Amino acid sequence: MCWLRKIIGNVVLLLYSQDGSFHCHAHSRKDVSESMKKRIPYWLVITLLSCVAVGYAAPTHIVLRVINQSFLLGLFLLIAGGFTIVMRSGFLTVFTKGFRELKQIFFRKPRILQDDLFQMEDPSFQRKKEMFIRRGTSLLIEAGLMLTLFSIGLTLLYYGQA
Repeated sequence: MCWLRKIIGNVVLLLYSQDGSFHCHAHSRKDVSESMKKRIPYWLVITLLSCVAVGYAAPTHIVLRVINQSFLLGLFLLIAGGFTIVMRSGFLTVFTKGFRELKQIFFRKPRILQDDLFQMEDPSFQRKKEMFIRRGTSLLIEAGLMLTLFSIGLTLLYYGQA
């Protein structure tokens, strides 16, 4: 059991290390999908180990509840991640531009917010916003995928025992 704890500790350390050859966060030059490709095998190992641990350690009525909740949460996270990808792709740009114009008609900005100091067109703000959206999208997709795979694996384990 000690070796299992050591393996999980090493995998988690690799996932969240900031220095070395494996980086958890996407950098401005590196696309999120590249760093996701590196992390997915580690997440699959963690998912498989946690699936086996929960499947054999928990009572059956709790396992069924965990299966349902993890599947629904994973599905929700995948839908939210897919929505952010669609928004980033520009597919709904016409609608968002129209709603922005309607907002400007009905709600006027105070004059102080129209000053250069309060502009949201600042390049550093745009970079930070884009990096935040990239990381958030990656997190939503990864967490949703792993929770869904966890629930599917636990379901297979549950019905395999019965």
